[in-house]
Amino acid sequence: MMITVTGPHDTVLWQHTAGADFTEDAVWSGQGMGTYTLCFSNTVSALPIAVDVNYFTPWEGSIDPHALDGVSREAPQAAAEAEDVAVALHTLQRMQGKLRRIQTEQAFLVKRQARHAETLSSSDRRSATWAGVEALALAALSGAQMLLFRTAFRNR
Repeated sequence: MMITVTGPHDTVLWQHTAGADFTEDAVWSGQGMGTYTLCFSNTVSALPIAVDVNYFTPWEGSIDPHALDGVSREAPQAAAEAEDVAVALHTLQRMQGKLRRIQTEQAFLVKRQARHAETLSSSDRRSATWAGVEALALAALSGAQMLLFRTAFRNR
């Protein structure tokens, strides 16, 4: 997959050939006012491309190279701070997605545990009922056997 960022004068600002596990951030500087294009080309596969474009941090203005030696460093610092905020926001959005997945899985596990507990209590009731029926049947048969032997030995 080829990713290309083109500037307003049809100059290539950033180009990268990526594989399936490409997660790099594209960082490039603009060359002035105009239309910038972001082009994805996937000639290897017919599968769709999933692109996560969460943020852009545009900075308008120009930097005087001689002013960087002096006191005026607010504009580059502001751009760096904006970029840091954008990176933090992107990280928070990824963490939010992962948290949703964890919450969904946890809800599934709670439901599964409740279902297993219900099955276990039902099985316990059946086992206790069956053991009670067996005990009653054993007591009835032993009582019947005692009566049978008593009557059999009394008549002789």
